Amino acid sequence: MVKKRTVTLGIDPGLKGSLVAVDSCTGEFVECHNMPTTHKPYGMGKGQILSTLGLARIIKNLDPDFVALEVVASRPGQGVTSMFNFGCNFYGIVGVIAALDIKYKLVTPKQWQSIYARKSVWSKAESIRLAKLALPGLPVEGPRGGALDGVSDAGLIALWGFKEGRK
Repeated sequence: MVKKRTVTLGIDPGLKGSLVAVDSCTGEFVECHNMPTTHKPYGMGKGQILSTLGLARIIKNLDPDFVALEVVASRPGQGVTSMFNFGCNFYGIVGVIAALDIKYKLVTPKQWQSIYARKSVWSKAESIRLAKLALPGLPVEGPRGGALDGVSDAGLIALWGFKEGRK
């Protein structure tokens, strides 16, 4: 009988965020998914929102034994509507994880970043550089060479979950 691989899932909760699975025993990269989105329903304006159904399907298929989810917070200069939408996205993710009865931990950017670098300033470039080193095979660059910082952040969050999150 073949033993099923267990995974730890890291989630960067933005609409341009990602879900990255690492092996729960070794910490090696397993799989990556963009945050699933769908068009806003009529009357809610233009743009995209989280597809909770798509998210549930991805998470159920990965069947993680643990999820590390980055906590969101408002930043100076962000609009009320964008923060409301971001909060709805975040709690939609929490709801899916809870409904699937998966153990999870919320992690601040400062917490997960601190295990990789003791810097007061963190950049997208630093996230991508560290993710490339820590998770060979993680697709941190798009097809046209553009950086995918949502992927690199989710990968590093997954490694935080693997190393520190279960404590």
